[in-house]
Amino acid sequence: MELPNDKNREISEEEIGRKLARLGDIGELADKTDYPFDRESIEALARLVIKLEDKLPDYDAVLSDEASGRLPSLFLRKIINHAREKAGLDPARIYFLAGGRHHNRAKNEAMKNFLAGKKGGIEKALMVTEFIRFGDGIMGLMESASEAGIDFDLAVVSSEESSGEYVRRFGKIFKKAVYGRESSAVGLAFYGQPFVNGVVKDGENPSPHPEAAFSPSQYEKLNRSEPKLKQAREGIDFLAEEFYKLLD
Repeated sequence: MELPNDKNREISEEEIGRKLARLGDIGELADKTDYPFDRESIEALARLVIKLEDKLPDYDAVLSDEASGRLPSLFLRKIINHAREKAGLDPARIYFLAGGRHHNRAKNEAMKNFLAGKKGGIEKALMVTEFIRFGDGIMGLMESASEAGIDFDLAVVSSEESSGEYVRRFGKIFKKAVYGRESSAVGLAFYGQPFVNGVVKDGENPSPHPEAAFSPSQYEKLNRSEPKLKQAREGIDFLAEEFYKLLD
């Protein structure tokens, strides 16, 4: 019996387990990378890739929920571009957006205007965030994208509540979300890490984009003693190469 060609089909835990086995010992992968890519975050990212696999070539843009969503966004973009290259498609673009919990109307308006200006070049986007606690922060970013007319899914490394709780609280817009882990704080490994993200966000700044965490001269000095940004980017490249094994 043939399965329906449904890109929204549920992936069973048994299927996820079989595909995770292709990575081998995740602990060994964690030993070869630096924080924040620990065993738990690597597994959560792997689960996201497996759940999104059928849709990966469809995403022609990544919307990164800055600042803590930057590393997962850069990682998933590499996986997406691998799938798009195999399908003969152009690489996905990435847009860095300073979302989060704030009440800055000017920032919200600037976000909507920016996304509306990109709508013509986006057929399907993947929004990426590292952790959802209450849900209102990412809800604001999702509303901005929806009001700008952008079709998107949401990738979440982990969430404090179950997926059903966010649907109950905010409605069907949260059915766009795919989770690496539910009822888990794994995604917090990426939170508040300017040394590895390279950027920060300011709720008072009306810009829809994040700001550099340090000046070029500060980064140069920091990277000589503790090159976390470089190590994080190397971790992304290494894990992406390993994660290609998950894709059929």
